[in-house]
Order: sequence, then structure tokens, then C-alpha cells
Amino acid sequence: MDYALTALLDDTSPAPAGPSQDILLTNHFGDFVVHADTILTFDYGIIGFSEFKTFALVKLPHLDTESPFRLLVSMEEPHLSFIVFPTTSQSPLIETEDVSALCERYKIVPSDLLLLHIASIQEDATLGNKITLNLKAPIVIDASTRHADQYVFTDKDYTLHYRMDGRKGL
Repeated sequence: MDYALTALLDDTSPAPAGPSQDILLTNHFGDFVVHADTILTFDYGIIGFSEFKTFALVKLPHLDTESPFRLLVSMEEPHLSFIVFPTTSQSPLIETEDVSALCERYKIVPSDLLLLHIASIQEDATLGNKITLNLKAPIVIDASTRHADQYVFTDKDYTLHYRMDGRKGL
């Protein structure tokens, strides 16, 4: 995996050479140390939260260290956070031609593309927790520049509630 992607997904990676500053964030999930050189910048924010422009991508505490899920935490308001599922340009969740179109639109080298799918967790007394991913509006990140944008597929049939177990619907 490319260094820029590794640095964003593995918060234990050493920072690149040069001055860096660690920032401590606290929210209802716990305490997080954020490396200042891995903060993501959104020009337009996230849909519904346009006033928040900087976010950190951190590992969720209390989860298995191998869990792919991360927490996208607002630097301006740490209690604003989203559980996300990161994927790269090789993900089968988004069609290859759509990944190519995103890379072209945002001028991202495919090896630097990181997509975050916002996760929803629904509690079900019978089946336990059901996790779904928003494939309709992924967060598109250029790992080399750490610029991000939320893109909405308006002409595609991606779902807002893709079930992690592969079944349709909620």
C-alpha cells in the first residue's frame, strides 16, 4: 500500500520527516491522538455539516486492532464523528469505471485514492446489530494531499444502505 494511504489508515505509522504536532481529541468514543500531518481538509464539508472543514481519521478504541472500521472525527467539534469503512481504488463496492471517473474528476492518482463509506448500525433484537454502508455518497480522499470531498452518485444505482452481510435492504 502506498505510504500516503498507510499513514491515513494506520495511526501508528511514523510521521514523515519534518516537524509534526500531535493533537489530543476526546469524544464519546474515547481519547485520540491525531498527527497534525494526517488531518483531512474538506473544501465544502460533509453533507449536512458544511461548516466543519477539517477531520481526522482514527482507529476506533475498543475494537479489534484488525477491524477495518475507522472514525472520522471533526477537528472543530470532536463530538461530531462518523464510523466509516475505508476502501481503495481496488474495492469491489464501487464499479471500476466509476472509480476511474472519480480519479479523473478529482485529479487523483488511483494509488492515492481512498474512499470512505459512512456506516450505519441498526440494532435488531432478533438478528443483533446490522451494519450498512452508504455507497451512494462516498467521501473521496486524495491521500497525497489529504483533500477530501463527499461525492454523490446521482446517475448510478448505488444504495444508501448496503448490508455488510451482502443481503438487500435494511
